[in-house]
Amino acid sequence: MDNLLRKTTMAGLGLFTSSREKAEKKAKELVEKGELSKNEEAKFVKKTMDYTEKNKKQFEKKLEESIEKIMRKINIPRRKEFEELKKEVTQIKKQTSSKQTPSKTQVKKKK
Repeated sequence: MDNLLRKTTMAGLGLFTSSREKAEKKAKELVEKGELSKNEEAKFVKKTMDYTEKNKKQFEKKLEESIEKIMRKINIPRRKEFEELKKEVTQIKKQTSSKQTPSKTQVKKKK
């Protein structure tokens, strides 16, 4: 599931990455058609990229919120919670193994 989420995120972000190239291509087309002056070309690309960046941030935020919601619904612990549990298990293992392993003096007394 983690891999699916990662792929979905990367695909979404890939769309935004190619936006600059698309904006530049569209600007050139508009200049060629006479709908945009050569001087306005850079401004058009900048405006388009600003808009795209704004949408990218909104997309990332919505995606994070959705992932959090899904994780809570299916009751998957976060990495931090998992690491804390892992430490606790390790500590319990150490405590129980030290209690179960007889010391050398205990072994000698039994003989």
